[in-house]
Amino acid sequence: MTTATTIPIINLGDSDDDIISTLERALSDKRFVMVQEHGISEALLANLRQLLASHFDQPLETN
Repeated sequence: MTTATTIPIINLGDSDDDIISTLERALSDKRFVMVQEHGISEALLANLRQLLASHFDQPLETN
């Protein structure tokens, strides 16, 4: 049986109390969160995605 799982969202534009409350619940229940309103530019995020893709495309090293 498969159940749908939602990713908790932390919005950094919310009040500190709301952020902390949501973060506590999210990390205890799901251990994963999505962050919105973080202020990181799309260009920087695109660069990060490109770097991550090229990193994980590398062959595994064997010694």
